Amino acid sequence: PLRRVTAKINKKYRLIIEDLLYKVVKEGSAHRAQSKLLHLAAKTGTSDKNRDIWIAAFQKKLLTVVWLGNDSGAPIPDEEQTGGRMPAQIVKSFYEKLMAI
Repeated sequence: PLRRVTAKINKKYRLIIEDLLYKVVKEGSAHRAQSKLLHLAAKTGTSDKNRDIWIAAFQKKLLTVVWLGNDSGAPIPDEEQTGGRMPAQIVKSFYEKLMAI
């Protein structure tokens, strides 16, 4: 179930952080999540030795995290994969399908 989470942060700093995270999608590592239908902000990540790749993305009031990896801790076979690749494409697809509902 969804639950509302609230946190206190100075509005000036919140806007700076949001702007930086929107730029990650517009011109940074999460550019594959960019869509004409969406205004997403995101942070991507890739762990040491490609064991985990992930993206945390938000739009307005919804935060979504996509993690890909192996439960065994084995590296992901495709060394080219990063949080800005497949996880970003999954986030984009998820939000576009959500917007179509």
